[in-house]
Amino acid sequence: MPRIDIHHLQELAERPAGKTQLGELVRRLIYATVAKQQPNLHFLAGESNGYAGWDGWVEVTYEENGSIRKHRSLWELSTDRSFEKKFSRDFKSAKTKKLPEGWSKSDTIYVGMTLRSVTPNALASIKENFNKDER
Repeated sequence: MPRIDIHHLQELAERPAGKTQLGELVRRLIYATVAKQQPNLHFLAGESNGYAGWDGWVEVTYEENGSIRKHRSLWELSTDRSFEKKFSRDFKSAKTKKLPEGWSKSDTIYVGMTLRSVTPNALASIKENFNKDER
């Protein structure tokens, strides 16, 4: 099985096709990880990648310590060079986007993903902006 390294992802981000292939890559990686739990998941890919709404969502039921639990996450994906601005826009937008039927904000995880390398300074800036938005 081929191995994916960070440089493969960075190269994908640089290619025009990277934006349209990222959703498919993430969908396949998630499915490969949780296939036994028969996840419900959807990620935009190809020409549909530019549509408004969530770039992807995942719902997985699993057992933990004898209890049945549900993981629900909503995803925004990016290959943009200016990922900090994109994260900020996506996070602000996420607050007002419609959730899938039957989901609530209190039990849903928001995931912002980029194929770009995030420096410690950039990460600190992103966290600071998110914390400002939450106040």
